[in-house]
Amino acid sequence: MPAARTAVISGLVLIFRQENLMTPKRAILLMLLLCLFAGCGAHGVKRTDGGSARLLEIAAAREPDVDWDRSSLLSADLDCDGVPDSALLGRSGKAAAVLIVLGPPAPGSRAGVVKLAPAELCGEPIALKLEDLEDSPKKGCKGISLSSGECDAFHIFWNSEDGEIDWWRL
Repeated sequence: MPAARTAVISGLVLIFRQENLMTPKRAILLMLLLCLFAGCGAHGVKRTDGGSARLLEIAAAREPDVDWDRSSLLSADLDCDGVPDSALLGRSGKAAAVLIVLGPPAPGSRAGVVKLAPAELCGEPIALKLEDLEDSPKKGCKGISLSSGECDAFHIFWNSEDGEIDWWRL
């Protein structure tokens, strides 16, 4: 947290902690100011925009038995059309799933899921990251790397020829 914010928060807390200033209204004001300056998403309450909320709705509708991890959200041009797409990692027990949604998340968005059984994974941690596509038809197109434990990563991409998610692994 930047030093200026820390100083403001510390000053607010000191002012309101004085016995003669703390009232129920001021306690609420203090909480709102702390949320404003510290960020409500700092300790477990995630801020969302409409896009990530819609993405989670799409994910839950496609795979309701998967626990989707909002913090794994990636955004990049995955299908080489110049429009940002989204990817999200989910877990169902020890299995993993990756959702790709093309374009802005909305009802009816084109989407696909890759499911990976526990036998295909090599332990924790399981993580997604963006990677450059070597055979991309256009510059700026990205693929996704899913790593798990000590195994070779899964390389997940949107196959423009088939119109579906595809993947490869060494």
